[in-house]
Amino acid sequence: MPQIQSIRRMRRNGESIASIARKQHVSEPTVRKYLRMDDLSEKPPVRKRRGSVIDPYLPLIEQWLAGDRGNWRKQRHTATRIWERLRDEHGVEVSLSTVTRAVARLRRESAVEPRDAFMDLVWHPGEAQADFGEVDVIYRGAVQRMRHFVLDFPYSNIGLAQLMPGENAECTCQALLDLFEWLGGVPERIVFDNAAGVGRRSSGGIRWTRLFQAFQAHYGFDCSLYSPYAGHEKGAVEAKVGMIRRKLFVPKPNVWNLENFNSRLPGRCLELGRKPHHAKDEEEVCLFAEDRGALLSLPAKRFDAVAWRRMRTDKYGVVTLDGRHRYSTDTSHARCDVLVGLRALEIEILDVEGTRLAAHPRAYGQASTSSEDPSMQLAMLCNRPNAWRNSLVRQMLPDPLREWLDLQDETARRGALQTLKRVDRESGWANAVEAMLTVLESTGGADKAGVTILAIGLGMRAVERGLNVRFHQTAELVLQLGKAKRDGNLDAMLRDVGRADLIILDEFGYVPFDIDGARLLYQIIAGSYERRSIVFTTNIESGKWGTIFADDKLAAAIIDRIMHHGRLLEFTGQSRRVSEALMFGRTPTELASGSKEKTKEQAGALLD
Repeated sequence: MPQIQSIRRMRRNGESIASIARKQHVSEPTVRKYLRMDDLSEKPPVRKRRGSVIDPYLPLIEQWLAGDRGNWRKQRHTATRIWERLRDEHGVEVSLSTVTRAVARLRRESAVEPRDAFMDLVWHPGEAQADFGEVDVIYRGAVQRMRHFVLDFPYSNIGLAQLMPGENAECTCQALLDLFEWLGGVPERIVFDNAAGVGRRSSGGIRWTRLFQAFQAHYGFDCSLYSPYAGHEKGAVEAKVGMIRRKLFVPKPNVWNLENFNSRLPGRCLELGRKPHHAKDEEEVCLFAEDRGALLSLPAKRFDAVAWRRMRTDKYGVVTLDGRHRYSTDTSHARCDVLVGLRALEIEILDVEGTRLAAHPRAYGQASTSSEDPSMQLAMLCNRPNAWRNSLVRQMLPDPLREWLDLQDETARRGALQTLKRVDRESGWANAVEAMLTVLESTGGADKAGVTILAIGLGMRAVERGLNVRFHQTAELVLQLGKAKRDGNLDAMLRDVGRADLIILDEFGYVPFDIDGARLLYQIIAGSYERRSIVFTTNIESGKWGTIFADDKLAAAIIDRIMHHGRLLEFTGQSRRVSEALMFGRTPTELASGSKEKTKEQAGALLD
C-alpha cells in the first residue's frame, strides 16, 4: 500500500510513467494498474506486513541519534558510521542501504524542535490538524461518554467536528470520510495526534494502522504524527477541541440518531467562525473559503471504512468481539467460519462466500453486551412453531401481541409469524411489530377497523413491491416533529420521513393541532407534493379541516395539495361514511370482518 501511495504522489507531481517505474522498481503496466485503481477499501482476507531485519535494532539507532542532538553538528553519527558500529559492536549482518534508509526515516520523523521550544508556525490553505476529545452526551436517554473528532484548519482557524463512540481506526476514517464529503474535497496534508486509530510513534518508528493506510492512499493526502506529549506542537487543534466542547456540548445534547446529529454538526461548527480572525483582518469564514479552494478533489468512488476479520461462530451462531460484545447470526450458521466487517457504527457478518448474514449496531465500552436479534429466530420459528413458548421472539413482543399469539393454534400462529417475518425483512423488526400491533388494536371496532386495515393493506402491498413505507399515528407524528424541532433535529427528521415512497397518516384529525403542530405537519405534506404518496384515514370532512389546523388558510393550502392528485374514498351508513360497496360492493361491516388476505387483494387493486 505505501508503494501505491508513492506512485500516485509522484504522478500528481508530474512525473512520467517510465520515471515512476524506474524509481519504484516496477513495470510500467503495474504503475498504470495502480493509477487506474479507484477503490482501495480493504477486502478480506487481510494480508500481514513483513518486518525488516533492522527492526530489532531501531531502538538502539534512535538512542544514538537522540544523543547526537546535544553534539556539535559536524561530530554526529552518519548512516555509514551507524552501520559500522552495528557490524563491529553487535555483529549485525545487514546491508548499508538498509541502515541508510532506516536512519533517514528516523531523522525525518524526529526532526522537531526541543520540547520546551515554541514557534509561531505558518500554515497554508488546505492544511489541517486532527485530534480527539471527550464529551458527555445523553445518547438514547442515558448519559454516555463519547469522543468528538476535530479537523482544524489553522490557516482560517475553522474547526469541524464529528461525534464518534470511540477512537479506533474505523471511527477515525469514518469521521474523516464524512467531513471530506461535507467539505467537497480533501485537505492536502493532515497532522495527527499520536492516536491509536491512525498510528503509533514508538522506538521503532511509526506503525500506521492498515485501515488508515488504505484510507490515506485512497484519498491521496499527506500526513504525519505529532511527537508524543508535545502539546505545544498542536495548540491550534487542542484549543479547538476544548472550544467546540464548551460551545456545542454544554449543556449535554440529546442524541438519538448519531448519523443525523453528525450531518448537522459541521454546519454548527462553521457558524462559530463568524467572527474576526485573531491575527488577520478578515472573518474566519472568509478565510475558510481559501482553505476549501485548496482542497484536493474527491475520488470517484467512496471509501468503505471497514476492517475485515475471519472468525468462527459458537454453537448459537454468535461471534464475540473484544471478549465481551456478542453479535448473533442465524442459528443455521452455528460453528461456522464467517467474515466480520468492523465499521465505526456497525458490525456486518458475511458467510465465507460473501453472502450477508446479519448487521448489528456496534457496541463499545467495558460492559458485556449482546445484540441477539429476535428477527434472526423468525425463519426457524416459522418451521418450528412448537418452540414459540421459549423463543426470544415471544419475549420481545409487546404484551397484547404476545397474548394474542399465545391463543392461536399452530397453523394460525405460523401464518402470523410468516407475515411478521416478511414485513421484518422489508421494513425492520420495530416497524413490523408496530404494524402488526396496529392491526390487532384496530380490529377492536368495526367502524375504524375498515379504513385502518385498508391503509395497512395498501402499505403491506407497497412493501411487497419494493417500496419504502412509513406508517404514523398522525398525532404521535406531530409530537415527534415538535420534539425534533426543540432538539434541533427537525431537518434530519424531515429528511428521514422524506425517504419513504408512501406515507400513511392514520387517525388524521382525531386530535386537533395547535398552530405550531399544524405548520410542522404542513411541511411533511408540502414536501411530499408530487414527490411521494400519502394515505390519510380520517373521520373529519375536508370542509372542517380548518378546525383541525387552527387556521383556515393553512387548511386550504393542505387541501389544495391533497386534492390535486388525490382519490377520496368515503364510508357512510351508520358510521357516517359512504359504504365500501362504492368500490368493492361490500359494507363496512363486511370489510371489517373480511380476511386480511382479502384486504390485501383490495389494496392491490387500488394500487393497480
